[in-house]
Amino acid sequence: MKTQNKTWWSAGFIAASLLSGCNFNNLLDTDFESISTAPTLAIPLAYGSLSIQDLLNDADSANIKIYQSGPDKDVVYLAYEQTLKTQGIRELLQIPDKNVTRGLNINTSPNPIPVPSNSTLQLPAGNVSFDLAFDPEKLDEILFTTGSLRITAQTNPVIPNLQFEGQITLNSFTRNGVALSQTLQSGGAAQTVSIAGYRALLNNNVFEAQVRVTARSGATASAIPSGTRFNITLDFVNVNFDYIKGFFGDQTADLPDETLVIGAFENVFEDVDVSIANPKISFVVINEYGIPVNVIFNTLEARKTGGRLGVQLNPSSPVTAAVPGTMGDSAFTSVAVTNAKALLDFAPTEFYYNVSARINQGLTDGDNFCKSDAELKVRMSVEVPFIGNASNIVLQDTIDLDLGDIESSEIESALLRISTVNKLPIDATVQLYLLREDLSVIDALINTNDSQFIKGASTDPSGTPTTAGETNLEIDITKEKIDKVFDAKKIVLVASLQTADNPKNVKFRAIDKLEIKVGLKAKVKLNVDL
Repeated sequence: MKTQNKTWWSAGFIAASLLSGCNFNNLLDTDFESISTAPTLAIPLAYGSLSIQDLLNDADSANIKIYQSGPDKDVVYLAYEQTLKTQGIRELLQIPDKNVTRGLNINTSPNPIPVPSNSTLQLPAGNVSFDLAFDPEKLDEILFTTGSLRITAQTNPVIPNLQFEGQITLNSFTRNGVALSQTLQSGGAAQTVSIAGYRALLNNNVFEAQVRVTARSGATASAIPSGTRFNITLDFVNVNFDYIKGFFGDQTADLPDETLVIGAFENVFEDVDVSIANPKISFVVINEYGIPVNVIFNTLEARKTGGRLGVQLNPSSPVTAAVPGTMGDSAFTSVAVTNAKALLDFAPTEFYYNVSARINQGLTDGDNFCKSDAELKVRMSVEVPFIGNASNIVLQDTIDLDLGDIESSEIESALLRISTVNKLPIDATVQLYLLREDLSVIDALINTNDSQFIKGASTDPSGTPTTAGETNLEIDITKEKIDKVFDAKKIVLVASLQTADNPKNVKFRAIDKLEIKVGLKAKVKLNVDL
């Protein structure tokens, strides 16, 4: 893990006092032009403080949450959540264009019905049943939002010298309490009407039309043969609905693949040995359909480069989703992940899941409902508390270096001083690198074999930090290293971290910080002209 933090560091020069203790009476009797002395100066190089939040980049920082109460108050955790919204089930319930023709027998007697010349004959009214023949749906009610109904009529056989007019009334199609009704001529132009706003009451896709037919003759008398039919064609086009009710059949909707990225494991915990205590992973199935739904997790696994680990659910897949009792409501079904700790100890960079939804599994009848905007949602939540233990964490920060007016040639010898007050439950070893302006490395300030230990905070039995760890280090550095400090423009602090008392589980709180001061304790050659 390599994290570039944005901590501001200060650097400056603090002069130490000249050595005292001279006999001024003797000095007054001495003839000299200058005095040479070697006082000790403290030269600050860097100062800063780090918290657990500094381990995260900007993207992961957006997922930080803080416990506000309870035994884990102030503990930092990462919370990731993603909701798969699907119209998969809604797409199963599209209403296709339908063209249905049915006929009314307008002469049920065995003999022709005579029609005198220049006369009008009202034939007995009758009902015609239309079956929309949806499959596998058996619909009982539809409230249309869009769509048109095109109606045509034609007698069979066509009878010379007779003109037929039919009044078609769909009593089960109503808008504002008024039934849909149209009058049209046999063989004449089609009548088209918008069905937007109409509510249709069906019986397993079937509805009736009431038909009243009038026959008109010309100058020549005619007759209506036995079995003559007045055929009506209903053509439904571009139909959509606000809601539908009925039984929607046993069907399966395949939903798109989804991936929930867990950035912290790639940005923070890469190459880190980590064990997270009490992580939480869960799914919630949110069902807005009035339909029994089984949610099938075809694939559900944690992934990272070179590996994958299956997610174990309770209840196991398929998950039977709760059904809302009222149209417009939502029903929630919680699904626990039983191997959450193993999954997060695996340190995945993403969770991948592919889900199917099967409605009315094994059923042949039922009372279903669906609003046009209904959704089946699968919400995945991952909570990663910063409670646990870890090792091989590497943290680095680049700091501007400014030593003011002091010259390297004025320093005879120096010690590197590192002082820390560590309220984090993290032990560390540190190294400092000197950089040029172009960020190329000049040298390591501390000899490779002399990495220095920083003590972490002590913790109580619950893992909560109690007493800060304090460390004061003084490290000899050569004159060659001192010269390189003055050649450098930047300094990089690299800390290799592991939790104190590893493998004890400890808590990382937002209020705890690691404060670091780095400086030189230098002996300076000083000439004072008199």
